[in-house]
Amino acid sequence: MITSQFFMGENQSNFYNISLEVDKRSTAMFIDLSSHISSFGASSYKLDGINFFPHISLFCLDLSEDGVLKAKNELTKISATRKPIVTTTGSFFLGARGHFIVSLLNQDSIQEVHEETVYRLEGLRAKAIPDRYLDTRQFTTRQAQYISQYGFPFIFEEFIPHFTLTRFDEKDIIIKEPEVIPFEVVISGISLNSVNNNRAKQIYYFEFEQ
Repeated sequence: MITSQFFMGENQSNFYNISLEVDKRSTAMFIDLSSHISSFGASSYKLDGINFFPHISLFCLDLSEDGVLKAKNELTKISATRKPIVTTTGSFFLGARGHFIVSLLNQDSIQEVHEETVYRLEGLRAKAIPDRYLDTRQFTTRQAQYISQYGFPFIFEEFIPHFTLTRFDEKDIIIKEPEVIPFEVVISGISLNSVNNNRAKQIYYFEFEQ
């Protein structure tokens, strides 16, 4: 099943995020967990099911209007050959920029979808390198190489499947790892999202059908 919520009408290049989405039960679990974690400090990002949804970013790139249509076709092919991925939450991590994330177990199936997405879509890029990745000084040597070749740093070995639960305003905040019982997560499909001012808006959703 494919659903569409929004479509860019102008013939221009915009920045897009390809991500994995979860079912309603998993979404509710992540929203509750995000609300709990974000109570530990001021946060500019938390999952609420309105502005921010739980997701796993697979690949980001600039697309033209024609590129969006071609990406839609490629993601349709991916979704038609995949079944929902059932996994479990793992460890918690606090990143260098205040990102509080949770990892996942059973990452092989997620890695497969990630790599297929990169290979299918990287040739559709409207820009070889998106503007936000032109300055590679903040990235590792391998990430910089991936930017040069694919226009995105967090691919292949640099791809770590995770959900961002919140982003604390205080970058050096220290909090105790929450005592949370691991829970099952069902990844139900893949989506194409436009990104503007770090806000993503879903354009197409492709449900895993197999």
